[in-house]
Amino acid sequence: MKRDLKNMLGGEGSMVKIPFFKPPPLEFDEIQYIEGLLEVILDSGQLTNGQFCRELEDMVKSIYNVKHVITVSSGTAGLWLVLKALKSKHVIMPSFTWKSLLEIIPERVTWLDIDPDSWLPQVTGREEGDTYIINLTFGNVDDYSEVVPEDKFLVYDGAHAFGSAIPDIGNATVFSLAATKPFTTCEGGLILTDDDQIAEKLVKLRDSCARMSEIHAVIGQVFLGKLGNILSQRARIWDYYRRYIPYKHQKILRSTSYSVYGFLADNREEIIERVKDKMEVKTYYEPLYRGLPNTEYVANRIICIPSYVGVDMVEVVKLCRGR
Repeated sequence: MKRDLKNMLGGEGSMVKIPFFKPPPLEFDEIQYIEGLLEVILDSGQLTNGQFCRELEDMVKSIYNVKHVITVSSGTAGLWLVLKALKSKHVIMPSFTWKSLLEIIPERVTWLDIDPDSWLPQVTGREEGDTYIINLTFGNVDDYSEVVPEDKFLVYDGAHAFGSAIPDIGNATVFSLAATKPFTTCEGGLILTDDDQIAEKLVKLRDSCARMSEIHAVIGQVFLGKLGNILSQRARIWDYYRRYIPYKHQKILRSTSYSVYGFLADNREEIIERVKDKMEVKTYYEPLYRGLPNTEYVANRIICIPSYVGVDMVEVVKLCRGR
């Protein structure tokens, strides 16, 4: 069916609203490559969890120098499988994180507040529970191995962190590869671990209920080959925002993947109202548990703005500044 794209976009002379996210552009030969392998995959009958998933796992092993990489259907599914493999009964985690975790964590939770500058969890090592889930907020990375006791599990929720330099993977690190991430397979996730026994359990669990599709793995391989360029372009956008948006920005610690870009504004509602017809923004995250002072401070002020490759960063800054 032929569609009138001009009318769909509002007609001539209309301003197209800046979306929150767009995937990095693909070259014509890259699109042809994906289309060709789609035909190969359909002909093979192996639509999930096959050759191309194994190839993607091997590529990521070499990048992060880990023993085991396990492709899964989503980042949330990956965290769920890790908690199952570890038999976690009582988790220790931040309230400032994505809402889907409420569906997979056990009933017993010790909630962590966050640092008001880095937006990463504040951990003393004295918290009650058996498993720490450390959210690497928006790809901002730090090493928690020194503060988490050896008798507790350490799991990094690196939903936004693929592409960051990871100093420690704990017992397991989980990446989301959803469409909004700097490195994407359109949908999917990865689990990293150096523990052979945990990996064996994870593979069995994954094979039963959380397989990545082969075409998603192919798309991931293509985007992985472009990741260096994607990160450098996003870094340039981040640098521009930091220089020209006059609000409080996230303090980056050891490394970042340049994923979601957010800032804190006391006049958040005024900004949202001003840009609502011109630019899509988000207010990640709504706390999963209320009453933690730093979490409330950040959650009530944060605005996340478009930072994808190709975004009109000059226009985004003008909208944020009200000019």
